[in-house]
Amino acid sequence: MRAPLTLSGRCYWGRRTGEAGQFVYSAVLDAAGGKCAGNTPLTFVGNSYYERRFDKKASSASPSLPPLHAGDVVLKSSLAVPAHLRSRRTVDVTGIQTSYFDASERNRRALCAVGSVIQSMHLYDGHEVPELRRGNVALGKVVALCAYATSGASASSPAVPSLVLLENVARALTKRRSLLYYSEADGVQLVRVIAEGCRAAAEQEIHIQPVMRDGCVVAVRLDC
Repeated sequence: MRAPLTLSGRCYWGRRTGEAGQFVYSAVLDAAGGKCAGNTPLTFVGNSYYERRFDKKASSASPSLPPLHAGDVVLKSSLAVPAHLRSRRTVDVTGIQTSYFDASERNRRALCAVGSVIQSMHLYDGHEVPELRRGNVALGKVVALCAYATSGASASSPAVPSLVLLENVARALTKRRSLLYYSEADGVQLVRVIAEGCRAAAEQEIHIQPVMRDGCVVAVRLDC
């Protein structure tokens, strides 16, 4: 029977270098004190100019992950809004149904007529659509992955950890309901909170439970 696994406390952050660029990875916390690696603010980690300025060294970001051990966590930040729209105010219009009829004739399930939405966006500068009671659109999402040996080890073939989804990060390690972020600063802060939560979970020796489907490990969950 496999021994219970806990988080290692090591956390790596991956984000794209451009609109469609490759992911670059860097350690979020240092190995000893749990602080951000080096003297570079987390916002600038991976930027060679600022890392040279703060740490007097080359960039720590790498296009490939270091060798992972079971219990390591990898955070990937993905942007949901195209680059040319990030400087503009955006609203979530999910649920709006186009209609050429009057409001009394449109589908009852439609939340708002298109004309009303256009007028609202004009009056409120696109910041919010009051009729829909929607807030700002999420800029992106952080996906948490955990290194976990999905197959058994043998004397001739030791188990190699694979990255699987860490499901209950938002509930277990943060006070958020989701891992969505609404600005670049919010995304950086979310990564920091998750990394610190991983370190705390490792110190508390919180176990990781596999999520099985058809006899295969498809994800893991923190047992807390």
